[in-house]
Amino acid sequence: MRQPVAGPSRLVALLGVMLAATAVVHHASELTAVSEPTGPLLSLALDALPAGGLVYASVWLQRAGYSRDHEWRVLVCCCLGAVTFTTITGASLAIRAHEGRTLAEPSFSLLLSASMGGAAGFVAGYFYVRALADADRARRANDALSFVNDVLRHDLRNTLNVVNGNASLVAERTDNGELASRATAIQDQTDEALHRIESAGEMVATLTEDADLHAVDLADVAVECADRVAGAHDVTVETDLPDSAPVVADDGVGSVVHNLVENAAEHNDADDPRVVVAVQRDGDRTRLEVTDNGPGFDDSAVHDSIDAVDDAGGLRLAGTLVDHYGGDAWAKDTDAPGATVVVDLPQAT
Repeated sequence: MRQPVAGPSRLVALLGVMLAATAVVHHASELTAVSEPTGPLLSLALDALPAGGLVYASVWLQRAGYSRDHEWRVLVCCCLGAVTFTTITGASLAIRAHEGRTLAEPSFSLLLSASMGGAAGFVAGYFYVRALADADRARRANDALSFVNDVLRHDLRNTLNVVNGNASLVAERTDNGELASRATAIQDQTDEALHRIESAGEMVATLTEDADLHAVDLADVAVECADRVAGAHDVTVETDLPDSAPVVADDGVGSVVHNLVENAAEHNDADDPRVVVAVQRDGDRTRLEVTDNGPGFDDSAVHDSIDAVDDAGGLRLAGTLVDHYGGDAWAKDTDAPGATVVVDLPQAT
């Protein structure tokens, strides 16, 4: 019957035992050759300490829960460390011998190098496999989140399409004006939710560095977002836009503009709420400004980054996306009542 191969952790222990045994045999022979045992005993302790550390480390490695492949990597690093340190020490001793110098206790130097090299290799191998294990866990978590994201978006899209279709039938077939109005409102909200679901995939691609940045016309995006927000909120949205304003971004830039305009509309408590969306070119940058006549920001909230204004909502999301596009976003201090958020994006040639 074929015997199973010893596990890597046991081989690490075996290496430590062999190094410790060799040190004991060597220094025991020294005890019979000298009258003062202090030197050989101290040398034995110095040699045996890292070797004994390898034996303890092997037990710890076996209990650490790493895969067999990771344990083999630690063993290889351990052996390579011992061989490398010993080889370097042996080469230095050989050079001295070639020069005709007297070598004192070369065996002690070689044993110490082997033990220290094995311990150093184990430590290096441990951190290496821990990095591999962390990367593998991160990859699995990313795959799981991507799968859940795809499934949720697919299922929610299907559900919202059913709601939208039924609301459309109610709006078309009812003679009740109020009921028809409410059904139309349901359609508008489901359309907005469907748009957000589509935008979610674009934002994920941007934030995970998988985005294919290209030229996007910021003026067209601003018009679309202004119309959507004006239709969903009781607010007047005006635009001041050039014919075109291509910037380096992707489709996720629509979420940036929509979040800024929607935030300005939602928090506007003026009697006649208004929002102005302006785009202008400035050198090799294109600037978007969203201004409202609402309560404005606290003086302490006007910072270099809009993250300080809103650390958990739409402004933070917009700032994160802008950062990935190589742009800047901040809250602007204005003399007039209201608030202004500015976004600078690189122009596309």
